[in-house]
Amino acid sequence: MRITKKQLLGLSGLAFVAGMTMVACSLPSSAYAAEDYSVDGNVDVYVYVYSDNFETKIQSPLDGEVFTNSEVHFSEIHSKAKNVKYYLTHVGEDGEPDTVYELTEYEVEGYSVDGVTEFDLNLNNYGGWGTYIFKSVITSGSGKTGEDSVKFNYAAINIPEEEVPAENGEVKFTIDYAPTVKIVDFDIYDKDGKLVAQVPGYVLNNPTTGGSQNVTLNIDELGIPSGSYTIVATGYDTYDRSGGAIGTDSVKFSYSTPDAPNVPDTGSLLGALNIAKGDFLVTGLIGFTVISVIALIVIKRANRKE
Repeated sequence: MRITKKQLLGLSGLAFVAGMTMVACSLPSSAYAAEDYSVDGNVDVYVYVYSDNFETKIQSPLDGEVFTNSEVHFSEIHSKAKNVKYYLTHVGEDGEPDTVYELTEYEVEGYSVDGVTEFDLNLNNYGGWGTYIFKSVITSGSGKTGEDSVKFNYAAINIPEEEVPAENGEVKFTIDYAPTVKIVDFDIYDKDGKLVAQVPGYVLNNPTTGGSQNVTLNIDELGIPSGSYTIVATGYDTYDRSGGAIGTDSVKFSYSTPDAPNVPDTGSLLGALNIAKGDFLVTGLIGFTVISVIALIVIKRANRKE
């Protein structure tokens, strides 16, 4: 059966649409964004693209971010706002708001303005360790309001990984710590919460400046059997622990002795691959485009033969 020109055009159109959709899915979806460009590796140039809508968006800190340094950078971008106010809330140990600070010195006044507000705060002046909520509130000329907020933490120590592998009889992870942390105790618990091993008095490399450090614990030497475990790290601001603990965090790991098979609980295959829905969409569109192009070539050759 001979393929008509209209059918060829239809298939070509489908291939073109699929290709354009693939490109569109790969582009940023934000209505406005700040792009960071490095010039000669020395200067960072920020290009802000503002929304046509009445909006506020906090760009820094990120929601859920953890800081071990008291100096934190704040950045907010707003569009079509007459007034912008900022609030920083320190959350108490009970999870309820403790103190709300209105950052009046950073307020923005104008008339339907687009802009960016950036400033640095020392969290030791706003409650110290704990959870914080940063909120921006904008008002339009007609009195309409809008807001955005993020929640973040200021902690003495932080282990970025939730779970790490144990290989060759060792477990390795990274710990971030504040300048006040001098030593860390590591306690290892099994899945039932029983203490099975301790590594006390782990001295940090930079106890005066803070930073990030790679930690390696020898599981074989600790005599830990196969199983799933949690390492709890506790930081102290004195070498003799006289000041008490100032921060804790934890990381999980699974371990198998050399004579036991190591079969981690990875869940489903797709879950372990950590593939997002967007990845499936783009991959499918790429496959559709390639198949459509191949089909067009085959049809064209078949028509020539006829």
